Amino acid sequence: MLQTIVGDFGEFSVTSPTAPGVTRKWTRLQDYSDEVSNARIWAGFHYRFSTEIGKEMGRKIGALTVATQLRGVEAMAEPRR
Repeated sequence: MLQTIVGDFGEFSVTSPTAPGVTRKWTRLQDYSDEVSNARIWAGFHYRFSTEIGKEMGRKIGALTVATQLRGVEAMAEPRR
């Protein structure tokens, strides 16, 4: 939904209480999503196919939500003329 409504909005970062002093930064939402997916694979929680299927489901659910529940919100994200 964020990608649809606001797109890539510049650098953002996240810190974790379980990794004090560590801050991860990204410039694209897709990069963040890919890193989270890879971390879950490397930790042994998921297989590659399950993260890919999960991301695709998320994209479809987000698009459906924007189209059916957030009507008009996408228009707010468009530059005003």
